[in-house]
Amino acid sequence: LEFRRVLFRSLLLKLDVFVALNILPNDPKALFRRCQAQEKLGKLEAAFQDARTVLHTEPKVLKIQS
Repeated sequence: LEFRRVLFRSLLLKLDVFVALNILPNDPKALFRRCQAQEKLGKLEAAFQDARTVLHTEPKVLKIQS
């Protein structure tokens, strides 16, 4: 049950982020949130690509660096 709840929240977050990124494609906050959702969904390569993009556009984001 907990796994389903986490998965559902991750999917909703990914949908919200998708809408935000359509408006602002390089928004670091939206990219970071998509990165987190991708990670929880097991899509590690996609999460890594988003993290790399955030670091490129906003190098001082400490949450991504760790």
